[in-house]
Amino acid sequence: EDFHDPEYYYQHTNNKRGGHIVGNAFVPKGLWPVKYQYLFIDFIFGTIYNLITDTRQECRLECETPVPGYRNETFHQHELMVDMFFGPYKNTQAMYIASRSSTSNTNVFRIRYTGDENRIPIARIHIDMNGEPLSNSDDNSVGYVTIRVGEAVIFDGIESTDEDGDNLTYHWEFKNASDTKSTSREQISTQIFPIEGEYLATLTVTDELGQSDSVSMKIRVGTPPEVNILSPSEGDQFFVGQVLKLRGSGIDSYGNTDLDFFWEVRYHHAEHYRTFLERTQGNGITLPPAPEPEDFLAATNSYLEVILTAVDKSGLSITTSRSVNPLLVNIVIDSSPQGLEVMVDEFPIETPQKITSWQNHELRLNVDDQLPFEFEAWSTGKKRKHSMLVVPQDNNNPSSLTVFFRQVEEEVLLVSEVRSCSPDARCDRCEGHCRSDEDCKGNLRCFKKGGRGFPIPGCIGIDNSQTDWCTLPESTPRPTLPPTPTPTTQPLAPSCTISGLSCNINSECCSNICANKSGLEEIRVCRRTEPDEKLALKLGSGRGGRGNIP
Repeated sequence: EDFHDPEYYYQHTNNKRGGHIVGNAFVPKGLWPVKYQYLFIDFIFGTIYNLITDTRQECRLECETPVPGYRNETFHQHELMVDMFFGPYKNTQAMYIASRSSTSNTNVFRIRYTGDENRIPIARIHIDMNGEPLSNSDDNSVGYVTIRVGEAVIFDGIESTDEDGDNLTYHWEFKNASDTKSTSREQISTQIFPIEGEYLATLTVTDELGQSDSVSMKIRVGTPPEVNILSPSEGDQFFVGQVLKLRGSGIDSYGNTDLDFFWEVRYHHAEHYRTFLERTQGNGITLPPAPEPEDFLAATNSYLEVILTAVDKSGLSITTSRSVNPLLVNIVIDSSPQGLEVMVDEFPIETPQKITSWQNHELRLNVDDQLPFEFEAWSTGKKRKHSMLVVPQDNNNPSSLTVFFRQVEEEVLLVSEVRSCSPDARCDRCEGHCRSDEDCKGNLRCFKKGGRGFPIPGCIGIDNSQTDWCTLPESTPRPTLPPTPTPTTQPLAPSCTISGLSCNINSECCSNICANKSGLEEIRVCRRTEPDEKLALKLGSGRGGRGNIP
């Protein structure tokens, strides 16, 4: 009752690629048209989405895959956006977006509403080096372009577009590491780079209503240094909690080894990643303890990527990376009987199944009763819900972990019409009255109650009679009956006179016979019609009627 459906959710684009929401903002009331109320950033897709209400498609309870009453509408696209918010702009407000893009001219840009539905233009850079064309029209960035000192490069904004058909104006900016820059306002700009180093070429296009877009490209002039990752070594693997150290070496084109090193570590899962170590300068850096898999499925497609960038004195850089995979451990999860469900790291699997985990990971295990089977025990003796440390082993011969169940039957109603069970007319389950197991069908047993109102295991209903019932052999144990009293040697004290004792009239005798004692007519005694032991049995252990349950 404490669970509430999420307001909105959307599917991964395929089995590998999944979205990751990193920023969101409510549009201030009255600032933008009413269709824009809530926007959010998907980091993986590089898209800002506008959330649109669409109750016509909503199907939550009836659909196997629930469909929310909303849908996405693409609002803007840009790489590596991480946050968004509304803030002041002149006499109004605008939306500001922060990005981690390494190819963008700026990591914060602004989107404002101009009073109409004018769409933002799209900036694209096309370059020509010695007749070799290159553009960033596909993914808005081409990373580095490497040229020789003194080489001429033609920059062209011809591939920039505006969906409204507006004429565009162009502004080029070329800047080096020391922030020295040159500019141009032509669609085509030819540049010659006379000094080694790295430059950033940025094109900004603006439409007739003042909406603009920018794109950048890095230019590397000269020969970049060489760099190697020394630790972790090629082929190294990690276990959960292991502390790795980062060390590298490098040399520039003049033989100098005095380089600046910058490290970054990414934790990849399928086709997206999260930052495990932010960009950090230095060498011999100690990482935090190695992570656990994010979830059950992530254990098969996750790894660490170590990225090293070396920068020489002229500002030229080179980047290399190395993948470090986890130490995998295979485990067979089984159950008895097989074919039941076990939760592994909160993910359901059907037994038997070989799973993959990471060495030193705390594997979370849980199992529920699945009627007619109830949890009995794990092969390790642990509770039904527990964690297990994954230890190294031979994956060609994986260990097996088994959960054992016992079969139980669902409870059934007591059969209220009581009959006399016998070996010739045996009773079924929850039927009585039985005197021994021989009175019950199959492997049923005769359950001897502890008294009136005693619950009958495996049966629904309370019996206030003295009936005994046929039940399952797997039902709860027979009730603990009070101990049988030790027989006493005291004579019975019935309310009537037993045989052999004196009497006056028949009604005084238990046998209802008062007669002369044999050979002595003057003495009258009670005479027997049955043996004394039978009479005593009747007097001491007589049984009341069984009756029916109410």
